[in-house]
Amino acid sequence: MKKIIILLLILITPTLVNAETNYLYDVLKNEAENNGLAREYTGEHHDSFTEEPTKKIYHWYAETSEDETAIQNKNNVIFGNYCWRMLRTTDTGGVKLFYSGVPNEGKCGYGANGTSYYNNNYNTGSQVGYMYNKEYETLKKSYIVQERLFNTVNTSTSYYYADSFEYDNNSNIYSLVDPYKIENSNDLRNLAGKYTFKKSGNNYTSTKLYYIVYVNGSSMYYIDLIDGHDFDYYQTSFTYGSSYTDNGDGTYTINNPTTFSIEDWDHNFNNIKNKYICKNTTNNTCSDLMLNTESNREYINNLHINNTFKFANSFSYNNETGLYTLSDDSVTFWKDLDTSNRDSLSNHHYTCFNTTGTCDTISYIFNDDQYGYDYLNMNNGKGIEDVLNEMFYDDDVNTKDSTIKNKLETWYENNLINYSKYIEDTIYCNDRSLKSLAGFNPNGGPVYKNDGSNNGGNIEFKNFIPEENTSLSCTKQTDQFSINNNKAKLKYPIGLLTNPEINIMNFVPGKTGEFYWLMSPRTFSFVNQGNKSISSSLSSVNSTAGTHGIISLKPNITYLSGDGTPENPYITDCSEFYSINVEIVDETEDINIEITDLSTVPEGEEVNFRITPIKGFKVKNMRIIDEENNEVVYNTTDNKNYTFTMPATDVTIIPIYERVKNAVNVEDNVNTKEFVIEVNDSRAVVYEDTVRFRIDPEEGYEVEKIEITDEENN
Repeated sequence: MKKIIILLLILITPTLVNAETNYLYDVLKNEAENNGLAREYTGEHHDSFTEEPTKKIYHWYAETSEDETAIQNKNNVIFGNYCWRMLRTTDTGGVKLFYSGVPNEGKCGYGANGTSYYNNNYNTGSQVGYMYNKEYETLKKSYIVQERLFNTVNTSTSYYYADSFEYDNNSNIYSLVDPYKIENSNDLRNLAGKYTFKKSGNNYTSTKLYYIVYVNGSSMYYIDLIDGHDFDYYQTSFTYGSSYTDNGDGTYTINNPTTFSIEDWDHNFNNIKNKYICKNTTNNTCSDLMLNTESNREYINNLHINNTFKFANSFSYNNETGLYTLSDDSVTFWKDLDTSNRDSLSNHHYTCFNTTGTCDTISYIFNDDQYGYDYLNMNNGKGIEDVLNEMFYDDDVNTKDSTIKNKLETWYENNLINYSKYIEDTIYCNDRSLKSLAGFNPNGGPVYKNDGSNNGGNIEFKNFIPEENTSLSCTKQTDQFSINNNKAKLKYPIGLLTNPEINIMNFVPGKTGEFYWLMSPRTFSFVNQGNKSISSSLSSVNSTAGTHGIISLKPNITYLSGDGTPENPYITDCSEFYSINVEIVDETEDINIEITDLSTVPEGEEVNFRITPIKGFKVKNMRIIDEENNEVVYNTTDNKNYTFTMPATDVTIIPIYERVKNAVNVEDNVNTKEFVIEVNDSRAVVYEDTVRFRIDPEEGYEVEKIEITDEENN
């Protein structure tokens, strides 16, 4: 069947509250047009993944700190029972809001004397930023200086302890046998060798069990037991000495060794500072030799001796064997102990972490600090250029939800889900515009910085640099976080402030001196805040501190009252909005219907729409039903124009079409009355049917001409 397109155009006639409807968008628009503290943005912009720009963008702008204070005394909004700050408009006609706390008796922000009007902590502690995390998952330290021996927890008489345990392999559950509590805190020192759960209360089963090694003061030192293994499954003794001999075969022998058990650790840890330790063996010969540099009850602060490693600036790969081979242009040095060749890594990034230079997994060093090397493992012939291309251009770079993204969406689900109909889906840009490849540059990027920046060899992004990036256009699809982008998928329309948004406004919204997570990445492997009154001390993307979500209200959102001051913030009009759907039935099920997005129609609004079927079809009848299948009354004048009043529910328009059947009439003509004209079907011919007829004139007559006309004599 040939597809027939019918355009169903629905027009909404806004109900006029009064002649001066208070649109939130107009607050910024009027401020900019009246030479106030807002400006029109004229650069590149891209706010929607699915819609083309239709509106101008206006944003606050502060030339001085006084301007910043003035803006923050006029951009306060209450929406969804929370305080927000207006940042800018979107090119769809929406308004971006920055979360700023819970109102106190209808007030937001800070008064003239600095008094907080917020009801709770200004920072929710439950919203955090995004990161692209495909490659982040593969970052590793080659050797961590601090190797934890024990975990600690404060001793407590409220815990249950036991002399033995049972383990269920099917459920992976530990059970304490004859659990008991310590009634006298003086008896806590006798808990060495006992089992416990790190929980208080009546807990006798758990998926984790702890073996108490010793108790010192108010701290209990314990080892995690896993998979049903008892304490003797783990390394329980260490051998140390003041010197060692390199055996030349990858092993070392400790000279004049001393061995002690882990139960005696508390009496020995001061004795092993600056001593060599054989790990994972009780013998005096081992392949994993460490130098302990500090004394600590919880850690061996070690430096691994091991072999000297070969590093090179290039490699070859054998497809048949699957092995990498480093080039001959190499540098080797003692791992961690000798830092004199550290600068050589700036153009010798590749290593197999051995002396042969051959391996099936090659490592690329991009950062070196006191804790060891940061590196990426590569196999199957890949090099760092391949990894960078995957990181920046692959379609699947956003394969895992980070802790950050999950926290932010959980906050939305718990606090804003009932207001989703007012919030538009805009792009939250994680634009990774490069400033420097640093240690990811195999031709000479630095892997170590001693200037206190702590960036080491991490990639630096342009978006982190103040004023450097002011574009609101997101360049890569994999950076355009949106509900409608499967390559950077959001569950809910909430994101974070970006560096370009800070740059165009020339200030950071909110309380002076607070730090915030930004959407814009700073460095790889860390994605964190920007600059400009934003602390750069926070670098862990798992932290929930300093997090303020950004949402964008849909176009034509109005406010009921307020002037934007902390004492009198704009109160948004949260009238109920409902959607209009269209359902096509009967033989026209293949017909495409184009309909204006009507997801924001309030109750009582007059809805006008017009149906103009293409030639050959007509509307047989029309139904409009609500969510409970009740009929909605509508009016029509000519079977083309329709009107109804929006009820307090979603509705569905169901137009039922039919083909127009036409008759073919033959008019007698004085000159053709002797003719016989036969038509194949003169009663039910529909549009685009082929009509066949035959003319048989009598003897002595011939056809001079034929006229076929429609109802309008065409």
